[in-house]
Amino acid sequence: MTSPGARYLASAARLYRLRMQAQLEYRADFVVGVLGALCLHCAGFGAVWLILRQVPDIAGWTIWQLSVTYALAIVPGGLCVMFLDGMWELRHLVVKGEFDQLLTRPVSPLLQLCTLRANPAGAGDVALGLTLLVLAARHGALPVTAASVAVLVVAVLNGVVVVGSLNLATNSLVFWDGAEHNNISLLVGNTAEMAKFPLTLYDSAVRFTFTFVLPFGLLSYYPALALESDGLERAGRVVLFVLGGAGTALAARLVWRAGLKRYQGAG
Repeated sequence: MTSPGARYLASAARLYRLRMQAQLEYRADFVVGVLGALCLHCAGFGAVWLILRQVPDIAGWTIWQLSVTYALAIVPGGLCVMFLDGMWELRHLVVKGEFDQLLTRPVSPLLQLCTLRANPAGAGDVALGLTLLVLAARHGALPVTAASVAVLVVAVLNGVVVVGSLNLATNSLVFWDGAEHNNISLLVGNTAEMAKFPLTLYDSAVRFTFTFVLPFGLLSYYPALALESDGLERAGRVVLFVLGGAGTALAARLVWRAGLKRYQGAG
């Protein structure tokens, strides 16, 4: 007999495949989306590169060390665009009275929500991030070992959890405000741009916020510290940022479930 977990994964794979196939039918739109993401992030990183051509480092961080934090911030974001973009449909569904459809089907409403919109254009973010990591490794800013590769994989997966959880929590506020438009989700999403750079570049209030309130520091800064350490110190830092990701996911789940209990239906 197939376990519930296996059935859940099979349903997720099937839904994602269907969404991706539907999106890839519009090939021009896909190409434009990927190129747009590449141009956007290349412009942002290019500005930093131009600055560092004039000075050797920023607060002790060289251009190739910054490329690691930049990459660790955009790769999870790109994966969320590819596989979790449907969360941004929640407000529309609730306000327009269409959310009930997700509740009446024999599939997890959260899984249905996540797969409502799978955008392959996020591949542009992922491609640029991986390119920056390769360049950082070639310039000695990223150790090429089995341990560092494992840390990178864990960091990216944890980053997806953090970004997805924050998107879910902020979009779930529609269960309370019921407004057709709300800028909190967009504000939080845009704030993630600051996570492309080390937290040491900001003051103590920003560092606290990005560690405990909107933990975008878990995407890049703390994994970068783990990559620069070794042995038990590295393991300890990995455990800490993974625990932070788990805590963020738990908080988002509590907000989501509280919103579902509050929801009264389209009527």
